[in-house]
Amino acid sequence: NFGYLAMYIFLFPQLIAGPIVRYSDIEDAFGRCDENWESIKLGATRFIKGLAKKMLIANQLSYISDTITAGDLSAITAPMMWLAVSCCAIQIYFDFSGYSDMAIGLGKMFGFDFPENFKMPFSSLSISEFWRRWHISMSTFFRDYIYIPMGGSRVSKGRFIFNTFVVWGATGLWHGAAWNFILWGLYYAVVLLIEKFFLGALLGKLPKFIRWCYTAFLTVIGFSIFMNDSNSLSHMAEFTLRLFGVGQVTDAHTIRSLELEAYVPYLFIALIFCLPIRTWLGKGLDRLASIKAKAVAIPYSIVCDLVYVATLVICIIFVIGGSYNPFIYFRF
Repeated sequence: NFGYLAMYIFLFPQLIAGPIVRYSDIEDAFGRCDENWESIKLGATRFIKGLAKKMLIANQLSYISDTITAGDLSAITAPMMWLAVSCCAIQIYFDFSGYSDMAIGLGKMFGFDFPENFKMPFSSLSISEFWRRWHISMSTFFRDYIYIPMGGSRVSKGRFIFNTFVVWGATGLWHGAAWNFILWGLYYAVVLLIEKFFLGALLGKLPKFIRWCYTAFLTVIGFSIFMNDSNSLSHMAEFTLRLFGVGQVTDAHTIRSLELEAYVPYLFIALIFCLPIRTWLGKGLDRLASIKAKAVAIPYSIVCDLVYVATLVICIIFVIGGSYNPFIYFRF
């Protein structure tokens, strides 16, 4: 049906960035009208969540990261570099998951159910798990169209290693034709192969907190490669090694000297919403929402609606008062 195909191609909620929506994901929704007041409400609240992620968290963290890394590397100490890269990683997460939430919400308002794209990746206990939770639609796309046609894991060991490097090399190039993206893809290929052949059994025996620290450590290193777009291999190496205090430091920056004190609280808010803390809070709220008694259910519903409306108003204020800051994932 040419009309359905044209609708799929020009469906603006998923047109530019993500999630990657395949025709088969929404084919059944074409030709019928599923939108109703309930779907519109669910879509609107999901849209507001995504807008808040972008305007209230991602934009604020980008200021911290950009300010620290804007100057000479010799002024960045190891703690400040960890702060900059961590803020960049969390910024990208809230930026892209915020866009995904907005796209999913808009789709829901029109009667389409788009696939989820993020499932709390920063709570992962291994790099393998991280990539099952981060940009899920991209991972499954490369799995189904490159990895499996090449034989997947049902091949010899040498071929499996080759397939892994090809897929992750392609993943790096998908983000851009630059050395930092290529090295970033190959970095994850190496880490995932090490987990597969050496660390898999050991990680399962370690306490969850140790596994989480291991995953967070390697993820931050990965983002230090990803965020450095100088295209100079020596500069990228120096940039990443700053995480470990390698290199001379002169006129060291501090949070106070860069006037970042007002932005640090946004980092703590971000940590609450990207770590399992949010899940623990959500379970308590879900129990309240499941109570059938009108004395509890109606006031709870009213309060939730007021919170969403207030959040939308605050986001609009930030949009009006802020400078031009498009979604960072539009670049990739």
